[in-house]
Amino acid sequence: MPELTTDDVARWMKAANSGDIDRMVAEFADDAVAYGILGSGPYVGKQAIRTWLSGVLVSFPDLREELKTVAVRGNEALGVETMTGTHSGPIRTADGKEIPPTHRKFSWDLMVHLVADNNGRIKSYRLYGNPLELFRQLGLSR
Repeated sequence: MPELTTDDVARWMKAANSGDIDRMVAEFADDAVAYGILGSGPYVGKQAIRTWLSGVLVSFPDLREELKTVAVRGNEALGVETMTGTHSGPIRTADGKEIPPTHRKFSWDLMVHLVADNNGRIKSYRLYGNPLELFRQLGLSR
């Protein structure tokens, strides 16, 4: 298995910030598994990940991720990032309800854990953070 580098992680982040769903999904392995923050996932396979990421971009079309620090070892990367955006579209909850847009901006610190396959594609993607922090910034919680 090839060793990951910080350049691999930078490529993934560049794709994540492109706003191009095809480019984003292309970075995942066919059998990838992804977990989001808001109780979402697992999303298994590229089609499920495409659907999830498309929904995120509807809710936050200006979403950006800025990697603050990253540690890479073997085929795994663990990083701290700041995610920013504006809640411009509805958020669909796990139970099918919709949270209407608040049009508020947020800046949210998260941890991300990535595992790559033998081809340098993301096999496992997990975000870790406090959803209440996001909800407070969007005016959805106290």
